[in-house]
Amino acid sequence: MIPEEFLNSHFIEAKEEHLDDFLAVRGAPWLVRKMIAGKLRKGQFLMKQNPDGGYIYTTADPSRNLQYRFNLGETFTDTGYDGKPHKITITMEGDKLKEVHLNLERDVGEDVFYFYFQNGVLVSECEACNNGKKAIWRREFVKKTSVVNRQRRDNEKRERLQDRIDEAAECRGRRDVERTDSVVVELFFTTGTPQVYNGADRTAGNSRSLCKMSAELNGMRELGKSTHTPVRYQTTVQADAIPS
Repeated sequence: MIPEEFLNSHFIEAKEEHLDDFLAVRGAPWLVRKMIAGKLRKGQFLMKQNPDGGYIYTTADPSRNLQYRFNLGETFTDTGYDGKPHKITITMEGDKLKEVHLNLERDVGEDVFYFYFQNGVLVSECEACNNGKKAIWRREFVKKTSVVNRQRRDNEKRERLQDRIDEAAECRGRRDVERTDSVVVELFFTTGTPQVYNGADRTAGNSRSLCKMSAELNGMRELGKSTHTPVRYQTTVQADAIPS
């Protein structure tokens, strides 16, 4: 019997390591490796038991489902992960699910996949050895519901971040510099009432309080009144003097 933890849960691939190395050790040419890798992205694992005691096993990526109907320990022939006919045998070995593939077109030996759980994650490992070379193709699968929940949380984080960006955009020109020891304040005079940017509120009260910080501003104010020409003044003030 296959343990319940392997059954009735849809797992999707979250991580993959060393597939190209695995195929290279297996003797697959570069182009074939790339074609196989393209077909094996976003793998899945879904296994269910039939009322008659047999099993239905859905694997490969969702765009090209491979679905096997099998009895535990009985060898059957079906399409393998590389698109070639394989003899396949699925058994339990301790607490690991063992899946053995024999490619009927290429005499490269058996591929033996072990599936087991590690900290709630379904792990698949398959080792290839040839001429002293060794590679382990490792994949990690998580429940689809976990991925959906994570995606929802990520979307919520993005929305909150966008809200903060929008809020910051509204405040830009008022408090868009860091409140460090000192900040640069720019004042623009048109009709004598300064409009304050980069460090303080644009409100008249806050602007007037900043104007009082320097006697030089009086002359700038009078120039703005008399010419009605925008005049730019820049100074440095202590951050704690800037209104919040």
